[in-house]
Amino acid sequence: MRALGLDETAFVRAAHCYRTNFVTSIVEVQRGQFVDLVPGRGGPESREWLMSMSPQLRDGVAFATLDLSGAYKAVLDACLSRATQVADPLHLIKLANERVDETRCRFQNEM
Repeated sequence: MRALGLDETAFVRAAHCYRTNFVTSIVEVQRGQFVDLVPGRGGPESREWLMSMSPQLRDGVAFATLDLSGAYKAVLDACLSRATQVADPLHLIKLANERVDETRCRFQNEM
């Protein structure tokens, strides 16, 4: 596995008395193949899953994709320190759009 991706999915609460639950999807990026699903979003479960891989398999991961979450970055820093971390394009575009919108609003308010 040369490229591995981590991303969270929220299971939205069905009623006000239930909290939103998150899971982390682990994906083999080059083939676009789902590998596993672990509870939580970038916590000990993701770390345990990655550490359960053989050292040879972990060392073979050259790239790791993630959203801009600090939790996923910490997991990848600890478990796949040799892998180049690549931000998920969806999250980059979302962030860029937010910054452009903020700038547009600020400029419009100054006029």
